[in-house]
Amino acid sequence: MTESNDMHRSETIAHHDTPEDLDSLRRRTHISSNILAGSVWLAHNIDRAVMTENGPLLRALASAADAVHELGLHLNQPDPAHLEAALRELDAARELVRGALGRE
Repeated sequence: MTESNDMHRSETIAHHDTPEDLDSLRRRTHISSNILAGSVWLAHNIDRAVMTENGPLLRALASAADAVHELGLHLNQPDPAHLEAALRELDAARELVRGALGRE
């Protein structure tokens, strides 16, 4: 933890340092947020014909949204195994999206 981050930490709340490199975690969280925003946009703005035509991509985005949910659940838990499992799920979802876009 850097000094600037320490000054904002509460004395009454238990804090857990993440077992993973923070820059990597921030990058993944940013990517996850973009995937989630795209999924929400699709859910509100897509018609049935487009859904049919883009089924693999939509399934991949649904998987990514689920992975973001899991990451959010386990991000602040002190158990590294739960966080690692959530990050693996996110990585797998990202590969599904890349595959659906033809960028394997």
